[in-house]
Amino acid sequence: MKNLVPGLLVAALTLSAQSPGYQQRVDAVRKIPGFVALWDFVKRDGGRFAAWQAKGDRHDFRLDAVNYVRDYWGEGRLATYDDFPLLGRGPFGEAIRLRQETDKDLRPVLLIPRDRVQGSGLGAGREGSGTIGVDAGMGDPRRWKSCHCRNLA
Repeated sequence: MKNLVPGLLVAALTLSAQSPGYQQRVDAVRKIPGFVALWDFVKRDGGRFAAWQAKGDRHDFRLDAVNYVRDYWGEGRLATYDDFPLLGRGPFGEAIRLRQETDKDLRPVLLIPRDRVQGSGLGAGREGSGTIGVDAGMGDPRRWKSCHCRNLA
């Protein structure tokens, strides 16, 4: 867990991944100056969530499922993608549910290990902005929250 970098999620209007505007929306986000990565929870590589990246960039930004209780204290089970159920809707056609776990030995997170971030545009001393779509359990897709992340490594 000590070698982790939090992922930045960037979201826009709610669209189905199969809709004609899906690729245009992804392309519009990828053209933002300074853009590094977008996880839309639709794109996959090797079964893991993969990131859209700026044209020409090729970094391994696949998200790993990790239980940080197990990583730090050796307790609890391995985390899997089953710990992040898909909602069937979301900013680009899909989203994940982040649950409050009842098992004290399970705290699953999605992350990119630090060794896969080296030379990628994310790293120590870098700052970034992201918008995260949050379903507060009320089913209102307009509940978007913004964050500003500092010192990403």
